[in-house]
Amino acid sequence: MNSIFSSQIRTTIHRIVLVMFASYVLLNLPPKHLPPLLLDIVENIGLALLIVATLGRVWCTIYVGGWKNNTLVTEGPYSVSRNPLYLFSFIGGVGLGMVTKHLLLTGVFAVLFALYYPFVVREEEKYLASRFGAEYRDYIARTPRWIPNFRLFTVPKELTISPRHVHRGLLEAMWFLWFYLLWKMLEVVRLLLGNPENL
Repeated sequence: MNSIFSSQIRTTIHRIVLVMFASYVLLNLPPKHLPPLLLDIVENIGLALLIVATLGRVWCTIYVGGWKNNTLVTEGPYSVSRNPLYLFSFIGGVGLGMVTKHLLLTGVFAVLFALYYPFVVREEEKYLASRFGAEYRDYIARTPRWIPNFRLFTVPKELTISPRHVHRGLLEAMWFLWFYLLWKMLEVVRLLLGNPENL
């Protein structure tokens, strides 16, 4: 898939968006017009979403890591949604916006995701249809593209995993929680700098 939706270009876009996101968050305080209790609730919901995203991405990697281009994976998280890895990434992105208490940023992320990723998925579907043929078309017919249908959930009797790919997937998934820890450290630094008597 040599297009703006290819894996390499997507990685570059992710890095650019992450730098823009981090820059915005570092340079702008959360909105002061919202009640502190509401912001605390939003932050806690965001943390829960980050945990779900991290665990979900690891779960997906256990099934697909190392086999993505050789085997059509249709069990585990891929039995209930054709794109669970992207779905968990979306959940994590929304969670990031919420833990920083920047609701506008959360909305912007959701809109950008909704505009870009359907094209990514269509490109991947074309590739998978040409690679796996009727088997993939059957999978499309029974499995939703985005919203999980848990009644379809199946697991294999045995599962071969690639430890190297799972380890890499774990490190990639953990950045959601690492970001949260960095954000909390930044909040402490801002508090201390804003109140020198606390130093």
